[in-house]
Amino acid sequence: MNLLQSLAGVYDSQSSRAGAKREDTDAVLLPLFHTYLTAHITVTIDMQGNFLDACVLDIRKDEVYTIVPSTVESASRSGPEPPPNPLNDKLVYLMSDAGSYIQDKQMVLDIQKRCRAHEQLLAAWSLSTYAVPQLKAVRQYLNRKRTASDLIAANVIIPEEDGTIDEEKKVAGRDILSCVVRFRVMDQEAEEGYAAETWKNRELFQSWISYYTAFVMEQGKKDICYVTGEYTVCTGKHTNGIRGSSDWAKLISSNENGSIVYSRDWFREGIDAVSIGLVTSFKAHCALSWIIKRQGRVFGSNIRVCWDADGNPLAFDLFANTPDIQGKHEYSFFAGRDAYQRHLDVCFSEVLMDHRMFHMLVLDAPNKQNYKGRLAILDYAEMPADVICRRLKQWHRTACWQFTTGKRAFTGAPSAPDVVIAAYGTEYGGVLTVVDKTVFARQVNRVVSVILSAQPMPSDIMANLIRRAGNPCMFRERSHWMMVLQVTCALLNRDVAGESIMLDKLNTDRSYLWGRLLAIADYIERLYFQEAREGCISGVCGYMQMFSRSPGRYWGIIRRRLTPYLYKANRMRRGQHACRLMEQVEAMAAGQADADEPLGSAYLTGFSSQQLYFIQYDYAIRKEMG
Repeated sequence: MNLLQSLAGVYDSQSSRAGAKREDTDAVLLPLFHTYLTAHITVTIDMQGNFLDACVLDIRKDEVYTIVPSTVESASRSGPEPPPNPLNDKLVYLMSDAGSYIQDKQMVLDIQKRCRAHEQLLAAWSLSTYAVPQLKAVRQYLNRKRTASDLIAANVIIPEEDGTIDEEKKVAGRDILSCVVRFRVMDQEAEEGYAAETWKNRELFQSWISYYTAFVMEQGKKDICYVTGEYTVCTGKHTNGIRGSSDWAKLISSNENGSIVYSRDWFREGIDAVSIGLVTSFKAHCALSWIIKRQGRVFGSNIRVCWDADGNPLAFDLFANTPDIQGKHEYSFFAGRDAYQRHLDVCFSEVLMDHRMFHMLVLDAPNKQNYKGRLAILDYAEMPADVICRRLKQWHRTACWQFTTGKRAFTGAPSAPDVVIAAYGTEYGGVLTVVDKTVFARQVNRVVSVILSAQPMPSDIMANLIRRAGNPCMFRERSHWMMVLQVTCALLNRDVAGESIMLDKLNTDRSYLWGRLLAIADYIERLYFQEAREGCISGVCGYMQMFSRSPGRYWGIIRRRLTPYLYKANRMRRGQHACRLMEQVEAMAAGQADADEPLGSAYLTGFSSQQLYFIQYDYAIRKEMG
């Protein structure tokens, strides 16, 4: 199944609820041949087209999301003369009395031209057999050509002293002429359930759908639809607004401003390259926009979405760490791998039998600033739900570690964003973050692709993690370095599946033992200073990068500098325990050959495991003392 075919199928399965709000999401699936705008002004009239009231909308408090009927041309409108929508639209299409209030004659001519285009479109619809009373009331009102006068009377537009309108003045934060006006039609004799708001009235939605479908099927040019294989009315103009009402980027387009982007050597027109049915195009674009708003993960201009045949999301969050994969924020700390494995078995038990096919799509745009141009499909794949969940479970089973940074401690795998932040993040404003959102988005998608394909983590990411975890002096805050260290250990643990997630006292690996020794020395130093240097990198850890290259040499230096700390440590219960551990590990490391050769990455897991051991030991002591 191709991408557009799957999206059109989603629309068909959800079409009965198009235009209606749902309890599970704020996203609204648009009715066929409709688009949405952000409204700034609401005009209220009665069924005879008489003006009643007008008000300015507050985008922070009012519901400004407005569904409006659209044509093929207006749904993808751009350029110097964008075509109108047939009902609710910008004031520049509705203010027929502009000549009485605007002094710029050329601007008045332009407004009148646009108003005539809107009037012709509205008249054709309202005079058809598909017209409804609400529609006729709006047409009667606009035919009176008093829009500007009524808005001035309602104090929506404040005129100048001479009675003219300054078109550059702001209403609801927008230039007056670019404000979107929507109509509410009051009916005193209406039955229960009547929706006065034209942007919520399902009878009005169906009226436009029926009229416009009949119109395009009679007037449109027919061809073979490449998506469905049917002989039907096709279009070369595809809708924009996929990511939002101000989004002008298109998924399918053939030219822009006269610059041809398809090959003239092969095709004379864009439709020669691909022809897509008009109805199929609308359905696919509306469904994609709805899915993005409902369950898309957005990183700047980069978007990843996942859906099944009905448009439903995956049961698990591909981007989350283990406590958040089901959205329940269940932070649990497990003493061993077996207990953690049983926890995962419970989490994934139901979905591993789910054989529904899921579609995964990654979109991005080259123009980051003004949402114009093209949308690119970076990746598209189809996978059964059980395969996705099996690989997701494998990630959380193997890439696990004990995490103690942040608000809550937990046992599990890091989130995809945390992996990228650990590998590429910088300290900015007191937090560790990736400042370049383009880099962040693309690297996060690389990590998610690794999870779904069960492939090794890319070598550049692993090299960055190991280098940064072994150089704590790069960080001002100790918590930031600890986060990088623990994420690195989780991914190193993934490469050696079955490795313990707790301290392995029987592990005699040379690098692991040297990492333990360094962690013990760090603990003894921090015991000496107690709270005085909380949150700072210790002097012992300042040697970490050099220690990893020549452990035998630098351990001697660290051991001598520990002398004053050892004197105080030996008078404390926790210090005595640490000193005994240091002697035991020194004895184990003493028999290792090549004492001064560079360490492998296992020294990081040894270091972190020993740190986690001390955290639990301190907790047990505090609990014992009450």
